[in-house]
Amino acid sequence: MAVVDSYNKAQTVARTLGIQTSITPLTITEETQKGSPGPFLVASLDTSSTSGTPIEPGQLEIKATVTGTYIS
Repeated sequence: MAVVDSYNKAQTVARTLGIQTSITPLTITEETQKGSPGPFLVASLDTSSTSGTPIEPGQLEIKATVTGTYIS
């Protein structure tokens, strides 16, 4: 969706500047950033537990930035 959005914005800018020819992507770059690490559990030294590996519910946030360069 971000790539399509960047293309649409480039078309809008080109039309605003009076450029009537079609535009072509020259480069498209994506940068992703994972959210900050969440809390973690410290391993217990008690090996008598039979509960296995605990699984904690949570969320993982990933942000992405798309940069596009277009020519006409």
